[in-house]
Amino acid sequence: MKWVKVSLLFISLVLVFHLPGCLEEKEKGEGEGGMGEATLIIEFGTAEPDVNLPEHLSQQNGAVKWVFENMSISSNETVFTFLIKASERWNFTVEYHFGTYGVFIDSIAGVSGGENSWWVYLVNGVFGDVAADKKVVEDGQEITWKYSTGA
Repeated sequence: MKWVKVSLLFISLVLVFHLPGCLEEKEKGEGEGGMGEATLIIEFGTAEPDVNLPEHLSQQNGAVKWVFENMSISSNETVFTFLIKASERWNFTVEYHFGTYGVFIDSIAGVSGGENSWWVYLVNGVFGDVAADKKVVEDGQEITWKYSTGA
């Protein structure tokens, strides 16, 4: 009988100290398949996207930028799948192809790369060091897709 009382006491203590931590994680976006949240920014520069999303639009000095804050991220979400998720939710196109090293973005919302222009991504302001389908998004990160032009 003493063994049963000790076991029940142990189980009670585990629940008392462990359960609040589990609930806290769920509040932060951890439960139900989520792994947190991140922000997606798409910078078009002076190029004009073929979709109008006024609720996400930010313009400064003629440059067009879309900002999607607090997007949920899933386990093993990549920079590429994060962009695709946004395109499906807000109904804009993303064209891409797979190359030797991974995915390459050809166009976003009708803004296409060419000989001297292309799409690049940054994570927290730092250029990506692997293909977008290889870079995993983490909680709290800011993912930026930037239309870049140059020689």
